Amino acid sequence: MAKMATLVDAFTSFHPAGGPWNFSYGPPSPVPGRIHLHCAGTYEGLLTGSTYDLTDSSLLAEMVSVPTGGGGTRHTMLRAQTDGNDYIEMGCVGDRIHFRQNSAGTLTTWESTVYDAAAHRWWKLTHVTGTGCMASVSPDGVTWTRFGAPHTPSIELTAMRVHIFCGYYGTETSPPDAVVANVNNPPILTNAPAGAVTATGGAPDAPQPRPPDVITGSAPVTRPRPKTGGRDLDDAPRFGQYGGYGSTGVTNVDAVEALVGRTVEIASDYLPHDSWSWFDRTRMRTEQLDGWRTWRDARPGSGLAYGVPILTDSSTGDFAGVVAGTYDTSFTAAADALVESGNGDAVVRLGWEPNNPGIGSWQATSDPAGYINAFRHIVALFRGRPGARFLFELSSAVGPSGSITTFDDYYPGNPYVDLIGLNVYDVWWGGTVPPATRWTNIRTAGMSIDAVVAFAASKGKRLVCSEWGLYGPGDAYNGGGDDPYYIDRMYEYFRDNDLYYQCYFNWDWGGGVLADFPNGQAEYVLKFAPPA
Repeated sequence: MAKMATLVDAFTSFHPAGGPWNFSYGPPSPVPGRIHLHCAGTYEGLLTGSTYDLTDSSLLAEMVSVPTGGGGTRHTMLRAQTDGNDYIEMGCVGDRIHFRQNSAGTLTTWESTVYDAAAHRWWKLTHVTGTGCMASVSPDGVTWTRFGAPHTPSIELTAMRVHIFCGYYGTETSPPDAVVANVNNPPILTNAPAGAVTATGGAPDAPQPRPPDVITGSAPVTRPRPKTGGRDLDDAPRFGQYGGYGSTGVTNVDAVEALVGRTVEIASDYLPHDSWSWFDRTRMRTEQLDGWRTWRDARPGSGLAYGVPILTDSSTGDFAGVVAGTYDTSFTAAADALVESGNGDAVVRLGWEPNNPGIGSWQATSDPAGYINAFRHIVALFRGRPGARFLFELSSAVGPSGSITTFDDYYPGNPYVDLIGLNVYDVWWGGTVPPATRWTNIRTAGMSIDAVVAFAASKGKRLVCSEWGLYGPGDAYNGGGDDPYYIDRMYEYFRDNDLYYQCYFNWDWGGGVLADFPNGQAEYVLKFAPPA
């Protein structure tokens, strides 16, 4: 009898009449990489025809989306069963997740707690001889937490089918689908140290590998620096891209992956700021966040950097209204949309470029204190949402303006900021100059690259570069155009400083995209392609 863990499926292809799920019913609805189970009174499920041995083995799955709430009778289950009267399962019923056994028709709930969509995204059943059966949960399939204590089963484990199903038994109205991915197919992480697994009872699970860049707390993690010189590409900041809004961004980011020959590790997007109507959970998920979650699911360990405006164009400068709670409903909706879409670990670029008077409604050049207070208020709201594990970036532009002359002028304080970023474009105000002169200004002028490196060090925070890019000549920005020199210097900046990620802004906001600059693009590919 094959062990349970040998059943591995990433759902790259699926047919309900084919193996291994040839006993499935409903039928389940496949999309590449996922299976949708409609939450209905008639039930839908995945069920194997073959049986497997759970003894000293495990069963895990990524439960991308689980229908909760309603009348409390919606339920989604991950089950190892011999038949309908004998099984061990993890599952969500209403708003709670359970770990339980049914033996000869007698159901015993071993553990139960409130379901958390972000923290409980992955479920795992494990059996260890001499210890018993255990359930574990994980936000990422990497770091697992024991769900209660081990329990001794009273049923036979050697010939069990895998059963994953969804449905309801009461009166419900239009529940969402359950979405399942990656059965016994957690992220594969290489060159990573073993991380401890926490437990709420008994011995921990076997240690799981974790990537060196995973951040699990509110403070950034600093990787070891080399003893001498700069770092090679393997130690470079995570490779990121912005390619436009929603599905357009996904398509363009995929194109850059093909161009450079490496996986994009950080995708960037922005919540529009022309109206508060954008702060809608359904709209955010449908138009942006669910698509990015699908994109991330195909790239284990990837992340999302998400720009959230502090104010919209209809409420310019109303920092006092933010602090008073006028817009709390909008901000909590945005935070909940991120969590519900599986992006509760996003880097939130809150109120980016406040030192840029042209950024719009939240620019802080005349009221830095108002910006600080608003930033703090929103961070507190976001962190208070169930399942939130956000990191918050203070993202600035190069150069001072108005009453702002230093980063300290509008810094919300260490408790509210996790990452410090600078947006760096190849531009020069006031005229055309040689590339080296333009770069010297970017590097050394007020609120420059050198200044932000020193500032981040003084706060004990890690750097990021969420926006950088070439810019064409011919307007007030006086961009350097097709400038491989700038690409080289930015590469050295990333190489020689401890940045968490860098993200090329590959969208035309007036100065062109990477493909418009053939020499710069060739240098970009040369510098950022993976080692041969």
